[in-house]
Amino acid sequence: VNITIESSKIYDDVYVITSHTGKAIGDIDRISLSKDEIKIIESFMKESVSELNDIVSSYGSLSFDADNITIELKLPSNWKESLLPSLEQCIKNYVSNSICQRWYSITNKEDVKYYADKVIVNANNITKFLHEHKKPER
Repeated sequence: VNITIESSKIYDDVYVITSHTGKAIGDIDRISLSKDEIKIIESFMKESVSELNDIVSSYGSLSFDADNITIELKLPSNWKESLLPSLEQCIKNYVSNSICQRWYSITNKEDVKYYADKVIVNANNITKFLHEHKKPER
């Protein structure tokens, strides 16, 4: 099973999340991530992907470059393939939430725990999805 997630889609998610948060608390300039700050979150992306690798490394390999996160999973033939879209979304959410957690540690400390909790839920769901199997057919 191969999964490729475009880095640009993760950055877009982070922009949306931080903009929404900034607008909600009335300080969009301080909270929202701008295109000019991409260099700052590139290191957050690397850290988040490295942590993701810790989760998926037992199931295959992960590679990362400026454009994509690529995961090649070696799953049993009875793995529940219908979960692939959910697994992909959960992986994308894991990385986006992890970046937001790190960004908010600089800009909005009140939201750090919220995103840290989301990262934990995402990590648990990734592991759960990877353990799912089809029911045996008789």
